[in-house]
Amino acid sequence: MSDSDTSADAYLFRCYCDAFEELAKGACVNRRLVLPMLYVYRHALELGLKCIIRESESKDPPKIHSLRKLWQRAKDCIEEKLGRKEIELGSLSLIEKAIDFIGDVDISSETFRYSRSKREERHPWPREPRNWNDYWPLLQEAHFWLNGTILQIQDRRIDEDDFAIDPE
Repeated sequence: MSDSDTSADAYLFRCYCDAFEELAKGACVNRRLVLPMLYVYRHALELGLKCIIRESESKDPPKIHSLRKLWQRAKDCIEEKLGRKEIELGSLSLIEKAIDFIGDVDISSETFRYSRSKREERHPWPREPRNWNDYWPLLQEAHFWLNGTILQIQDRRIDEDDFAIDPE
């Protein structure tokens, strides 16, 4: 595994975070953007958690899509790399609430992408959460926290360039 692997992971995570924010703005006007917005957010969370695992363990993260399982592993990595204090400062509650919200809406990790599961079971459509706007501050804060945590694990100083779209 090279440094460019973790940099690419972090860059992809930030790209999906940017896409989430843009879709969220549009979803306030067009309700049909809510499910794509939540898919993009879910994928950003998955990429961010896998980035933490890859960076901390210096090996590829597990090839799973369960946010709850990835979070358990990433949480151990954060505690080992940054210490228990980071986990206890309310971040635990924040990220777990975001994961629970997404997990409750997208139980199979397929609901946002397909009308049927891999086993040909119909998803209960629409699964759009009624009050997703209430979760917007939580989701936004969780992805900012995750971005900052990734940078801390990479032993990098956080600055505005880390939130920029340009990969250079």
